[in-house]
Amino acid sequence: GSFYDLAGNPFNGSYNCFQTGAGVDSVIPQILSVTPLNGATGIGPNNPVIVTFTKSMNPGTFGNNVAMYTGSTLYTQSYGYSNDGTVMYFNPGNLPWGTTFTVAVNQGVTDLAGNHIANTFTSTFTTMPQPVTTRPQVSSMRPGSGATGVAKPTPIGFFLSQPMNAATINSSTLL
Repeated sequence: GSFYDLAGNPFNGSYNCFQTGAGVDSVIPQILSVTPLNGATGIGPNNPVIVTFTKSMNPGTFGNNVAMYTGSTLYTQSYGYSNDGTVMYFNPGNLPWGTTFTVAVNQGVTDLAGNHIANTFTSTFTTMPQPVTTRPQVSSMRPGSGATGVAKPTPIGFFLSQPMNAATINSSTLL
């Protein structure tokens, strides 16, 4: 089909005025978020460790440029990433209890166009202390077991294997 101007004249010709092409991507990628949050404490040992970028990254540049540390000691460089390259996650397994970790992404990481992140990124978090899973026990008592001739008003003291919740101890719990 032809098309016409307002006077009814048909358009005559074909013109190539420009050609589209790939533009230069010079936008610097950034870290959008990290999980656990920077400074977080009480993190469970199976919590995922995730870094999210503002754009698709080149996973081939992660290699020696991403890591988790405990202090200055390398903990892991084992990682995975999303299909679109915007999410990188560590595969640390079970994290040790009561340990502070640093997540590091250095400037060697690039997006698909080769743009490097502007600055080395670090974030820290601390896992929760190991929960107590044993029942408390009386480790010793005063007067000692088998003592004889103890005066009636002598207070009895129990020494327990772990701290107790004082709100749960009353005259009905001690017989």
